[in-house]
Amino acid sequence: MAEPPVPPVRFPLAEGVGIFIGIVAWDVLTLGEFDLLKASLIGASSALAWYGVRTFRRRASRIGTSRPTPGPTDRPDREP
Repeated sequence: MAEPPVPPVRFPLAEGVGIFIGIVAWDVLTLGEFDLLKASLIGASSALAWYGVRTFRRRASRIGTSRPTPGPTDRPDREP
């Protein structure tokens, strides 16, 4: 029986932008100024890390589900 196709992992662009805005807001609230380079590097690296985690979890779940489940004849006999 064929498995349904798995949709591809999408890049977490919204999460990266949200982290970028959060870093900029934190800098403005605490220091009164902001560093766009620092915020963009943190936002991009965290989005890449989250993309890596999603990809790894997708591959791990795909590998884990490809194993056959034991059938009724594969179980050891139990004595009542």
